[in-house]
Amino acid sequence: ISISMNLCFDNAVCRAQGQFGLEYINTKRKRIYSIAMCFTFISLVFSVVATMGISDDKTVIRAISWSNAIIKEEVRQFDVSSNKASKSVNGVYIGIRSVVFDTNVDGIGLRARQWKDLENCYSSEYCLKCKDAATSALITALLATISKVPLLKVLHSRRLVAKDNDVLKFNSIIGCTISFITTALSLASYDFDCHESLPGEIVFDTGRGMTTLITKWSLGPGFICMLLSLVNQGILFVIFVLTATPKKDFVDIMDY
Repeated sequence: ISISMNLCFDNAVCRAQGQFGLEYINTKRKRIYSIAMCFTFISLVFSVVATMGISDDKTVIRAISWSNAIIKEEVRQFDVSSNKASKSVNGVYIGIRSVVFDTNVDGIGLRARQWKDLENCYSSEYCLKCKDAATSALITALLATISKVPLLKVLHSRRLVAKDNDVLKFNSIIGCTISFITTALSLASYDFDCHESLPGEIVFDTGRGMTTLITKWSLGPGFICMLLSLVNQGILFVIFVLTATPKKDFVDIMDY
């Protein structure tokens, strides 16, 4: 830390970015940063929820899917004489590692298919793209979750005038920027490579025959949780940039 402090003290750009900010934020520093810490903790919970998409539990995937589909229409290639009016499948839920079908056939209920076992993909290339995008999103969600802990510590330090300094501000801005960009790119990749390419028609083996499902897809709770976490990162970036560091001489900085 001492070397970094020394370099920043001798660097006019580093010192200038430290002094840049709004007086209003400085006067309300404790209140603003306390609120930011609360929202960051909530963001941590959102990130944890999003990472639960890796679960193989069918109920969990249905609850926190990254994408889900309602069944608009169904074309059966088999007969269910006891229940012809009802749909064979109520909904489809996309997780990180697998897809869950909520079925009505033979009282099975939720039925999971891992990506490698899906028979409803039009091509292996489509399955691979969606699997890769979901895996990338998971890695980003894990990193976002882990990074929230040191981020809370940074917020606490910058909340206190005595602990804030130019290097801490610079590092917080860089860390927040990297986190925001990687999360945004990962979510965009999932949206474009997986969600937007999900088929409007799914051929599903119910166990009693094949059926074609006409679907309408929407983004699920897992994706939305990560999106909310991304919004929090953007807000923190603005707060970090607009909070000026207290003026200190070289001796004060080295004593930090």
